This record gives sequence, C-alpha cells and structure tokens, in this order.
Amino acid sequence: MENQTRYPLNVENQGNLTENERKLLLIWQSQGFDKASLIQEKAYLPIRQGENIQGISPTGTGKTLAYLLPLLANTEANHYLQLVIVAPTQELAGQIQTVVKVWSKPLNLHSQLLVGGANLKRQIDQLKHKPEIIVGTLGRLNELADKKKIKLNQVKAFVLDEADQLGGEERLSLVKAFYDRLPRSCQTIAFQATVQESEKLSQVMDLTEVIDVRNQVGPNQNRKYTYIKMPVRKRIDGLRRLAHLEGMQALVFVRAKADIEKIKAQLTYHGIPCEGLHSDLSSQKRQQIMQAFHQGKLIYLLTTDVTSRGIDIPHLPYVIEYDLATDQESYIHRAGRTARMGKSGTIISLVNNDHVIRELKHLLPKDQPLVEYFLYEGELRDCPPEKTFDKTKATLKKKKEKKNKARPNVLLGKEKPHKKKNRKRQQKNKGAGRFKK
Repeated sequence: MENQTRYPLNVENQGNLTENERKLLLIWQSQGFDKASLIQEKAYLPIRQGENIQGISPTGTGKTLAYLLPLLANTEANHYLQLVIVAPTQELAGQIQTVVKVWSKPLNLHSQLLVGGANLKRQIDQLKHKPEIIVGTLGRLNELADKKKIKLNQVKAFVLDEADQLGGEERLSLVKAFYDRLPRSCQTIAFQATVQESEKLSQVMDLTEVIDVRNQVGPNQNRKYTYIKMPVRKRIDGLRRLAHLEGMQALVFVRAKADIEKIKAQLTYHGIPCEGLHSDLSSQKRQQIMQAFHQGKLIYLLTTDVTSRGIDIPHLPYVIEYDLATDQESYIHRAGRTARMGKSGTIISLVNNDHVIRELKHLLPKDQPLVEYFLYEGELRDCPPEKTFDKTKATLKKKKEKKNKARPNVLLGKEKPHKKKNRKRQQKNKGAGRFKK
C-alpha cells in the first residue's frame, strides 16, 4: 500500500490495524482522500494513545478529521456515551455531526446532535437510543446534564472544536461547568486556528501537549486575496453584478446582524437568490438555509463573524467582505471559508478608498499579495478597463476630434459669445391696465 494512503492510521502495514482502523481506511479511500494534512499526521498517534492535546492549525487544513479519526478508532459500539464534541455555534455542530455520521456509521457507532433552538423533548426521546457520540453546543449540553438526561460517567474523550471561540468569559464558564461533570480520566482535546484564548482554556482544562503546525504549513497558494474599489453606496449594486459571474457562490460577511435583512431584501428585489444567517433564526430555519446553500440553490449566504464560525462548504469559490474585518484573526477566519483542503478560492473585499486598502493590507496573512480586481463585461479582471479597451478608447477619441473640427473656434479659444437678447424687463402685474375701468 502506498505511504500516503496509509495515513490516518500511522502503522507500517494493514496487518497492524484494529477492526475500527480497517473500516476507517476503507472510508478514507472511498472518500477520495489522498495525502493527509500536517495536523492530521501529527495529531493521530498522540490522540490515539489518549494524550490531552491542543491542536493549532490554519483554517481549511482538516482539523475535524485530525481529532475525529483517532477518537473513532478508540470508540466501542456498546451503547454507552464515550465521546462528546462541543462547537461554538449550532451551524458548526450540525456540520460536525454530518461528518461524524459518515465516518461512524460503518463502525456501528451512533451519534446525536444536541443544540439549542431545537425541540428539547424530541432530543430527550432520541437519547433513549443510547448514542456512543454526542455533538452539541454548551448551553444545551449543560441543560440536559442538569436534568440528568445524559450520562457522562463513561465518557472517554471531550473535544472543543474552534476552541478559540469558546474562551470568552461567559462561554468559558459553560466549558468549566460541563468539564467538571466529566470523569477525571477523560481525555481532553481542543482544536483551533489561532492561539486566541489558549491560556484561558488551559486554566480550565488539562491540555498538556500543544501541536502547533502554523509555522510549518506554508501559505495557501490556492487562495487569492483581492479587493474591488467602489463607493459605499454602490456595494449592493456591486453584489448584484458579482452575482452574475459564472460559478458565483459566496459567503458575504456583514458587520452588523441588523444589516443582513436589509441587504437580503434589496438583493431579492433584484432577483438574486440569497438568505441571511443570524442568531434570531430558529435552529430548523438555519438548517434549511444551510442545506439550500450546500445544494447550490443560493448564490449568497449573508452572515456575521459569530454565526459563520467553522462553516464548511466544500468547493466554495468566493468569500466577499461587504464590511471589512475588524482584526486579522477575523479576516483569516473569513478567508478560511474558501480554498479548503487543496481547493481554489478567492476572498473579495469591497473597499471605498485608499485608507481602507491600507487597513486591509495589515489584515493579510504574512507574505500574501493583495490584488485589485475590476468588474466589467461580466468578468473579474486584474487590469483596469482602460488597458483593455484600446480600440474603444481610440474610437471615442476620433469622434471627439471630429466634433472639435466642426467647431474650430472652440479649439482656438475664440468661440463667438452668445448675443444677449434685448428683452424688456417683465413688468409687475403685467396686463393689469387692460382691465382698467
């Protein structure tokens, strides 16, 4: 067997594989995976051996599979809860659950999604099927634990996905509340794209080994960092025009949740299929929107930084910044929604002046070029229209010269002034004399 397809297992030959690993290898091959990413390669054996890991790797490098595959190899099909995976948002939890189902089903393992906004009674009823794996959000998991509806005494591993988004004061208290319920022997794992909040998390959880591959992973050569210059008031029209590009589908980042519905209404008026994703929507509505976007029924998905965390849309060609990111970490997370796992993608920022362009340059990952794009003739180009329309420009110049030849005095600055008409000044109460008695 080739070395690159042997990956997720870190063994020298198939004879050393456990039954679960054999099945995982078959799925790995059937999914068309080639070579493992660096974080997948580095994290497999330590996690498989039960170590407490903090994994740090850029967006789009396969972090979910990096922790999931070794943990599935350790999970038994015995109807006892053994693995709990926590995500910062309902959307990310839903996506992780989708991945978990693909890889766990052939191992006869059952998983359940537990997030806020969904029907609590139905979730409690489904727990009667005794899943070995739970994927959820902290609020709902703590709620069910308080009600004693989930039994945590046999949990082997606890994972925080996008852990850098779980270090805020409120969420950190929820992490601690749930973590304190787990057995002392429970393995703890945190995966993230940045080192943000790492210190706070390590104070709450036992994370003894750090696997940080950011400096070993070169810049993503498949991702283009670009901008289009346009006035603020023209951004909606810019989105409308971009929507007609061949193959356009994009996550559109908006700074304020309140603006999402306004932008959506204007784009819908112009016939652009789009939806907004924000925290005011029910869990069911969010799932419907995500499904429609995955199926290609929507051109744009309008979202904020908070709601979009961890959203994984395979082969997403574009990310558009309607509003510029406020810091580099937010920009990197936004850009990371495209050009994932070796695919190509482009992030486009809509900017209105040189000052904003200078700000944007400070947000770029190290050593990444920023390219200006121009939108005309239904295409995105990296050169302005003047350089392309030489023939048209020459024709316009010729017409202008012809017009000026017909008016030679204009060219010589001797154009004859207009003669002032000699009109009598308008009289007040004009015609009043006619009606004199």
